[in-house]
Amino acid sequence: MKWTNLIYNALVALSLGATAMAETHGGIYTSLGCFNDSATHPALMGPKLLNQPDLSIDQCQAFCGPILYSGVEDGKDCYCGEAIEGGSVVIGYQACNVLCTGGVAYCGGVNAIQIFQVKDYVPPPLWTPLGCYTDYPLSRTLRAGSYIDTNDMSLEDCEDFCDGDHYTYAGVEGGNECYCDNKIHAPGKLTDALECDIQCSGDPDNTCGGSNRIEIFEKIRE
Repeated sequence: MKWTNLIYNALVALSLGATAMAETHGGIYTSLGCFNDSATHPALMGPKLLNQPDLSIDQCQAFCGPILYSGVEDGKDCYCGEAIEGGSVVIGYQACNVLCTGGVAYCGGVNAIQIFQVKDYVPPPLWTPLGCYTDYPLSRTLRAGSYIDTNDMSLEDCEDFCDGDHYTYAGVEGGNECYCDNKIHAPGKLTDALECDIQCSGDPDNTCGGSNRIEIFEKIRE
């Protein structure tokens, strides 16, 4: 029994320690622990590999690549996700007691998933909508930076463009125009949201301002 415990503890250390810090093409991973999981309420809801005959932690991390979280379960299953879904909590490594089918480490357990996170992950900026503002060609509400994309403008593209130059505000107008600044200039003022009614040239599911109307977003997290 004593030797069995020593072997078990060594395998747990391998699963939660050295392997967790291995370099993969997705980055350096760190172990977050053993979480409860179920088919009806999965912890990770992205791509997955099931019933793998030779699964290892490294293989799962390589499969998930740059996705924030990777997880192994029941020795043979690999899951990926950008978030750990609600209801899944750490339950202790003792529940992750099934050996990987392709290695000597543990790969989760029955209804228990060992989750890893990309250690060098940097979350993207967070933008919040401020509404629809008036705007005029001779007196721009946002005027520090701009570009036009007739065929492929989207909210995300404009936000990324403004973030790249470290601006606080991003605004879209006329369906294909993007403007940036660190302040909102007069005489621009908030107006009826329905006046920002032109579809984005690259994303018809969203509006990108209107005629002389700019839809403004503020960066609230770097």
